Amino acid sequence: MCLFWTARLLNDDDCCSALCHLHYSSSSHLTLSSLATAIMKHFCAELKQHILTQYASQPSSHSFSSLAATIEGGISPSTVRNWYHQWDGTQQSLVHKKGAGRPRLLNKAQVNSYIRTPIRNKNRSHHAASYTQLLPSVQQKTGVDVSLRSLRRYGKRDLHVKMIHTKKRTADESKLLYASCCCV
Repeated sequence: MCLFWTARLLNDDDCCSALCHLHYSSSSHLTLSSLATAIMKHFCAELKQHILTQYASQPSSHSFSSLAATIEGGISPSTVRNWYHQWDGTQQSLVHKKGAGRPRLLNKAQVNSYIRTPIRNKNRSHHAASYTQLLPSVQQKTGVDVSLRSLRRYGKRDLHVKMIHTKKRTADESKLLYASCCCV
């Protein structure tokens, strides 16, 4: 028996719909197709509702770990347990809410002034910018203990900075480059 429905996915800026393809095998294991797992960042509320109603109908025969094992997509038993504690019997209680999760360490203005500006200044002077060199100044100016990984994430997601590994020119290469462009 196959079941198709359109699930609403809530992203930060927009709502988009994706096709969830669910099917039951003969042993009543719930599996997601590769299409749904590739598209979905979060599981849709309909799917969570179905999993939890399955658990609530026969709690003695199902455990959180057995339900998590039957679902493809890498769900841990603690995730199913968290859904269950959040669930009040309605599908609306399982919808991912905007603003849920850990808050940002640096706001967008701080990212622009303390990360974007030094990177742009280095790029304009034809020098490589390094996050490891930038990290102490960001920590000192903001007073926040930001990790190197967070700094790189801000650069990639907010500023769209590309990490490019460069090689330093040798003295011979520098002389040739200087001779070809400047001494005509």
